Amino acid sequence: MKNILNKVSVLVVALIVFSQANLFAQPGVGPAPYCFPLYSTIPCNQPGPSNSPGNFINDFINSFSTTGANVNITNNNSGCNAQNFPAVGIRNFFYFGCSQYLVVTPGQVVNCTFQSGQTYSQGFTCFIDWDQNGVYNLTNERVCSIPGVPAAASFNSANFTVPVGQATGTYRMRVRCAYFTNGPTIDPCINYGFGETEEYNVYVNMTPAGIITATASTSTPSICAGQTISLNVLTSANPTVALTYTWSGPGNFASNTQSPTITNATATMSGIYSVTVSPGSCPATKTVQVTVTDYPTYTLTPLTATVCQGGILTPSVILGTLPGTPCSTLGLGPTCASPLLKDVGSSTTSNPSWQPPTVYDKYYYDTHLQIIYRASELLASGVSAGYLTSMAFNVAATNGIGSLTNYTIKMKCTTNTVVTAFDNAGLSQVFTQANFAPVNGWNTHTFATPYYWDGVSNILVDICRGNAPWQFISA
Repeated sequence: MKNILNKVSVLVVALIVFSQANLFAQPGVGPAPYCFPLYSTIPCNQPGPSNSPGNFINDFINSFSTTGANVNITNNNSGCNAQNFPAVGIRNFFYFGCSQYLVVTPGQVVNCTFQSGQTYSQGFTCFIDWDQNGVYNLTNERVCSIPGVPAAASFNSANFTVPVGQATGTYRMRVRCAYFTNGPTIDPCINYGFGETEEYNVYVNMTPAGIITATASTSTPSICAGQTISLNVLTSANPTVALTYTWSGPGNFASNTQSPTITNATATMSGIYSVTVSPGSCPATKTVQVTVTDYPTYTLTPLTATVCQGGILTPSVILGTLPGTPCSTLGLGPTCASPLLKDVGSSTTSNPSWQPPTVYDKYYYDTHLQIIYRASELLASGVSAGYLTSMAFNVAATNGIGSLTNYTIKMKCTTNTVVTAFDNAGLSQVFTQANFAPVNGWNTHTFATPYYWDGVSNILVDICRGNAPWQFISA
């Protein structure tokens, strides 16, 4: 059994780190009119992603699934789903109303399987609000539980029977876990130290209206400038009214047709295209990526203005800016006197004066830091496919950090969305300086060779600094 006091003692450190990172700033749908299930520890995975080795907070419903229903739930390996709710704050709660749901008939026996995350054991229980009064009744609406506290990461099952006389309708189901708590004793609302809650819809004797599934696609994922971009979305739905389609994309692209086309494409049209299919209780939003590559520009001139009949005409070709090799420093860089400057991030948080992670610090003799900028973040900030010629970091206070030796920046494209371990393969060095002294305000690092971003991949930035006496200080 884990020592709960020891776990609480490290919680203070975890919350400090989280307040800097602001990793879960995602609006969500709350449980109203039902009570908000409470936990003292938020989020339910710290300090790394769910099930990361070394997590001292890893308390959540990793998997929940059902069998025996007409339409079953299969929500496996979902990890911690903590969210930031407006005017409420971060909660270990997620409502899977659209993506996962049950369709049942009265008298049906439904089997539920629960699994916790690795490391810490959880108790499990499940409620369904059969009388639709907005309250989970402890007497007759706890439909199943796992007795005792099963081992961490083990799969455990229990079942319930849909009441024979249950009326046709939509009902809310709550699945809750709590650290080292006997499942049948778990309350639907009260505060527990560690755990997570998920909610689902249960449809009795009816097919849910407005549930839409969609797949966005393009027959032209990679094309040359001047060609046509062709987009499409296929749906499998049971809508109550005709479907509508809302497309958006780079360059303020917008369309309300199911299969739009864009003629005479240019490189600025590269990026992520999004479509929302509606109406209904659960509209579907899907994305698709398109890359448009410019042709090289050139000038063709003869070496001599005139030539006699039978003579030899020798033309000369002067190439303009060539497209680079995507995700590398290869290729001819642009001759751009005033590159566009784009801010990525809101600069709403900063690290303490003594504590990493930060791009400028002397907390250790050496520093190795990796950051991922997602393509969605770059595109939303106005960055488009093409050459990256510099990057800058905004310093609120240097705190007298002085000079950093052997300061080096490398980059690579990646499909990863978070950093879970150092990824050192395939990095391209873009900047190095023997001694770099940060200043208050923007610190710009001009690349020795521009880096050509494909407009689709996420970018991993690798920063190293070494061979200097450490100080208890960070900028």
